[in-house]
Amino acid sequence: MRGLAEKNGKVVRPVTESSLPDSRVEFSAASAGKRMFRDYYFIQYLLTAKQGMVYLTVEGYGDAAKAVSSFDDVLRGQQWIE
Repeated sequence: MRGLAEKNGKVVRPVTESSLPDSRVEFSAASAGKRMFRDYYFIQYLLTAKQGMVYLTVEGYGDAAKAVSSFDDVLRGQQWIE
């Protein structure tokens, strides 16, 4: 995760571990840069639970901090069916 974040621009969130509901753990990292003369972000999430894990990337144009906040809120509200 760290290598991809560094490769895709300035790291705005180093690899961070967070606890989520239902005993899940989230690791995330984010970077920001310029693509096609526009602000660009690259966000990575690794969500883990007892029975599995999901690796998710989000890329887009705009403010990286706002995007991270928005996607953090979305992921915290999700529930897994195991």
